[in-house]
Amino acid sequence: MDHAATDIPPSPLTWAYVDGWVEEDPQIVAARRIAASMGSPALSRPAGSVLRLIAASLGAQAVVEVGSGTGVSGGWILGGLDDSGTLTTVDHDAEMAAAARSTFTRMHIPHTRVRAIAGNPFDVLTRLTDGAYDLLVIGPGVSLGVGRRTICCDRPIACCVRVVPSPSPMRWPTTVRSPATATCSSICATIPTGSRAC
Repeated sequence: MDHAATDIPPSPLTWAYVDGWVEEDPQIVAARRIAASMGSPALSRPAGSVLRLIAASLGAQAVVEVGSGTGVSGGWILGGLDDSGTLTTVDHDAEMAAAARSTFTRMHIPHTRVRAIAGNPFDVLTRLTDGAYDLLVIGPGVSLGVGRRTICCDRPIACCVRVVPSPSPMRWPTTVRSPATATCSSICATIPTGSRAC
């Protein structure tokens, strides 16, 4: 069987069609526009739906996200949690953490379910309770480590997802890696942002 036809990249119209299939909270749409105005990367709707699916599939009760952005990815993650699930989101940029907080408030997420922390992710993560988190999401533009300090430390977390900027605006592969081949030993999936200009 000739597989050459499957190597043809999807057209922009195909991606527009795929984007249209995913329903999105209007506040996440607004957060994506704010991200674009601030020059911050944001997830596409399909990429966000994959994050929501991962959180829901794990039955995650506590998620930590590094790289809050304006709350786009956090909004999707919260959509995959039940009403008692919590999100701790950390961003080194206080303006981004405030924008994420604002998004969650507009989404009517109770403040008891979300902690948006402005601070150095390395310092904040080392203060989190061991074994308390089911999922770690590392956002686009977040460095995995500097020298011996690394975000993917040997902390007990069920799954770690790395969101990476897409090499091409229309590329949407989801690569699931085994721990042996991942950049960080605990990464179980890499999701491209799939973002385009809004």
